[in-house]
Amino acid sequence: MAYRVEPDPRVLSQIKTRPGDALPELAAVYDFLDLAPWADPPYHAARPKSPMRVQPLAGGRDPVVHLVLDDQDRVEVLTVTWLGWTHSAAATSTSPTHSLSASRDRSRGPASTSA
Repeated sequence: MAYRVEPDPRVLSQIKTRPGDALPELAAVYDFLDLAPWADPPYHAARPKSPMRVQPLAGGRDPVVHLVLDDQDRVEVLTVTWLGWTHSAAATSTSPTHSLSASRDRSRGPASTSA
């Protein structure tokens, strides 16, 4: 089953401030989330069956926190943190969701921005 991966509206502003070289890794995370969101570790170790999960970026330094909504075949990205990236390469996109969608596999269609 493929999940729809949708960013929370606050995440769009977090993505917009991304370092310029972070887009390919973030797109890979989105591709992973639409196929296997439960493979990530739980956000709270004490709650291993919780639908809130975390996917690491930048060698584990930058978390992408997401909520798996099985009943809706959807994953909602709740936060993206840019701790491990240098901000020397500024993000140039004014439409982060469009940029993410363009880097995704076209056979699955663009990422949705509805919440």
